[in-house]
Amino acid sequence: RHLRKITVGLADTEKKGTPRDTGFDITVASEIMAVLALTTSLADMRERLGRMVIGLSKSGEPITTDDLGVGGALAVLMK
Repeated sequence: RHLRKITVGLADTEKKGTPRDTGFDITVASEIMAVLALTTSLADMRERLGRMVIGLSKSGEPITTDDLGVGGALAVLMK
């Protein structure tokens, strides 16, 4: 999630470096695979899957899988 918005082109080694904002979009499948790689237990996997942000509300607040009530279902499917 930390790579969603980054600033590049700031290093002294970049001769033509122009500072600009950019980012990476992580697809849901990639984020689920990252959770599988990092999880230490079923409870940990359930917690991590529940915290996944799937979008933003109209007011700009993040919406998680637990907000939609599907975090447990994701954990069962991945088990």
